Amino acid sequence: MSLGPDKIQVPKLLLVTGTWAPPFVAYLILLHYRIAYIRITNPGNSFGDHLKSTRRAGKDPADLQNPDPLYVAIRSQQNFMESVPFVLFLAGVAEVNGGNKKALNICLAVLFVLRVLHVEAGLKIKGTRGLGRPLAYYTTQSMTLGLATYSGWLAKGYWGF
Repeated sequence: MSLGPDKIQVPKLLLVTGTWAPPFVAYLILLHYRIAYIRITNPGNSFGDHLKSTRRAGKDPADLQNPDPLYVAIRSQQNFMESVPFVLFLAGVAEVNGGNKKALNICLAVLFVLRVLHVEAGLKIKGTRGLGRPLAYYTTQSMTLGLATYSGWLAKGYWGF
């Protein structure tokens, strides 16, 4: 417990979620940086989702043999942003409702490792088809469903069950 400005004891909430926020944000910043770096080192690419050279050549930016690096960097960031905030939210809901802190820590640790593998051992592998990609995708979906179910189960008393 800590003392608030009015000397009222305020319990510390969301310790598990708060513990995992910095690593997730650090990796998100790295993903942002990669996009910015590609744009800065390739003049004339300050807007759009693939390099000007790819557009001029009429190539598909998602070509599996030679994917556009800007497109891959943007998709890496978008895939991260599509799932991580919602899973962190669900973990926070479970934590506030008395969820098992050890289980939530393990869950968020696994999520972090898998989201990094999704990019580093998935999208960035030649052909963007590394093992990290499907492994992270299916596990993240299962984790989202599991945390939503767990959060609902923790709140079951509210509905009279």
